Amino acid sequence: MNPRRATVYVIDDNVRMLKALRFILHEHGYAVRTYESAEVFLKDYDPRIPGCVISDLSMPGRNGLALQRELNARGGRVPVVFLSGQSSVPESVQAMKEGAVDFLTKPVDEKVLLQAVAAAIARDAETHEMHRRIDTLTERERGVMARLAAGDLNKQIAADFGVAERTIKFHRGNLMHKLGITSPAMLGSFAAQARLVPAIAKLLTGSPSK
Repeated sequence: MNPRRATVYVIDDNVRMLKALRFILHEHGYAVRTYESAEVFLKDYDPRIPGCVISDLSMPGRNGLALQRELNARGGRVPVVFLSGQSSVPESVQAMKEGAVDFLTKPVDEKVLLQAVAAAIARDAETHEMHRRIDTLTERERGVMARLAAGDLNKQIAADFGVAERTIKFHRGNLMHKLGITSPAMLGSFAAQARLVPAIAKLLTGSPSK
């Protein structure tokens, strides 16, 4: 994914802040969409468009954390960077637990902001690529992948699926090839990462056919 093709969604009830952030991001080549509330953003947001969200934490109506929870409930693929007028340790910890990329305090340094946006867009690109690869798996391979993500052994998966262990090994080999994975360690890391992304985790919860 070309970072400059990504869209940065900026949400803040302060119009002056929106204009300032839009100017900075435009100057560095990003496509930018601005919104004065989370509700307006949610009506316009298209999860198929790559990018990230920059959101004020405290806003009238739905605040930043509530927005993040709504995005997570919808599949949670877009990375979020939070801005806050004051440092709040409990809120920043909660935001990071729920998947935020960064938590920045206003007035935000331009360099720090751009670094956070670059990191968020890079994460989004990785997630889209992971999603694309998992889309190539068969239903059975997704089932095996889901069980591997849960930490189950080949023999446990084989017993539950009612097949021979060598069959599970065969499926594991196929899915590793499709995912571009060359070692069990890489597979474990990929599986763990996939399990942490709600939109991808949903792809792995289907009931596999034999």
